[in-house]
Amino acid sequence: MKNVLSFEWLTKKNISEMDLIRRLLLKNYNLVDLEPEILDSVISGECKQFYPIIDYAIIKVNNKSVGLIGQYNSFLFKNDLWLGWAGILPEFHDKKKSYMKNAMKLWEAYVKKKYPNIDHLRAYISKSKEKDDLIYLKDLGYKLEKGMYKHYQDDDIIILSKCLKGEYRPWTRKPVW
Repeated sequence: MKNVLSFEWLTKKNISEMDLIRRLLLKNYNLVDLEPEILDSVISGECKQFYPIIDYAIIKVNNKSVGLIGQYNSFLFKNDLWLGWAGILPEFHDKKKSYMKNAMKLWEAYVKKKYPNIDHLRAYISKSKEKDDLIYLKDLGYKLEKGMYKHYQDDDIIILSKCLKGEYRPWTRKPVW
């Protein structure tokens, strides 16, 4: 049977499942939860005052939840769309690379169709904790930006970008979050 990948976008009906997946990903990647109420603020529309585009979705394979993906941008940089939460649950680790690569391809197709004004996709990742993500983002055509974001004297965060249309425009600022 062929694996069918899809997205189930955040709604009031699936917010509990999505929050559970988000918490499991935080635990799996040993990350600190800086925004525990993020999904509630997305549903309430509170985030729209800062981010004109902000969406989260459950990644499904054959209708089984395997991970999360999200996106956002800002009023300052309307043509850039940032990859938000993206991750595959630990129990699907043997398929993580193929699931995530296929989810990224589906996400890109979705962005091109729904948001035709977006010309660059951007992502920031931890180079120490998300080594696999760096590899498959590069495999998908993302370029490693020259500048690193230094947060509390930490140069672990790196930014990758992919041009969807027009001329490639490097990111020269800190991430928009």
